[in-house]
Amino acid sequence: MRLLELGLAIAHVPATEEHIHRLRKPDQFNGFVVELHALLMVRRRAVLEWLPHVDGRNRCEAVARFRDGQKLSVEAKHLEQSNDARNSEPAIVNVFCAIQQAMPELYCVVGGARATFHVSDAVKDLGNRTGVDFERLRDRVSVGLENLALQLRCGDPFGTFELEGLGSLVVRSKPGSTGIEFDACGPPIDQSLQNRRVRRVLKKALAQTAAAELDGLIILDIEHDALARNSLPFVSNWAAEKDKLAAILVVERHSVSGGSLWARVNVVPGRAFEKYAGNIMSLLEVCSDGHLHYSPLNRLAAPCPLTAWLS
Repeated sequence: MRLLELGLAIAHVPATEEHIHRLRKPDQFNGFVVELHALLMVRRRAVLEWLPHVDGRNRCEAVARFRDGQKLSVEAKHLEQSNDARNSEPAIVNVFCAIQQAMPELYCVVGGARATFHVSDAVKDLGNRTGVDFERLRDRVSVGLENLALQLRCGDPFGTFELEGLGSLVVRSKPGSTGIEFDACGPPIDQSLQNRRVRRVLKKALAQTAAAELDGLIILDIEHDALARNSLPFVSNWAAEKDKLAAILVVERHSVSGGSLWARVNVVPGRAFEKYAGNIMSLLEVCSDGHLHYSPLNRLAAPCPLTAWLS
């Protein structure tokens, strides 16, 4: 489905020779696919005008000319996970799996229970961009589980149990369940750092839209960094201060059952939004549950297939 959507974008934007050249470069492929998807969204209601490339000067992706004559400069950006999150994720997954495998044995004498693993920042030390230090991981998990077993033998099997160097495990009774259920949260996130990452991307995008001497529309794809959604309040405040900004469309794409692709969209108004509101909102669709979507390959379904996910 994703390849089909890319083909649709190449055909209908349409992609230029420069675009095809960029798609052939591995280091530019992901970023440019995002740009093509964004331009396809705008193309449904506007004609795209390409700007000439000038070395050393900012430029936006394209200028969108709507049917009523309004023009907006369009810039697409995407966010990737931070290096810190990308490097630590494999270690966190492996720690969680190791604890998950050991817990049923420890709780074999207990009825239903639910365990939530709160990940410590220290877990990040077990992984880096080259992989996971499995020897250190096994040692740390082994010590943590031994401490947990000792605590269980000495007292109540429910409560908060510290797993040194890993985090803590909160175990609650769950009547009616015959086994033990698991979930996890953390590690803690420094939201100010996340906001700064988002601001750097948006600041560059605004400079590029301003180069066309038009009000700008920024499309921010966060599919590969869903934590960026936590920065929406910051993005709203930032956009409200920008005179030459019409809006930021924050797009989070999902693959759902049946192979369908759906994009959840948040519209963040800039100071110039009211002037262009009709044209901007015409790019999107509203489902029966009131969510804003963009989905070039699928009709909106009722009920919305993302309702359970978004809740």
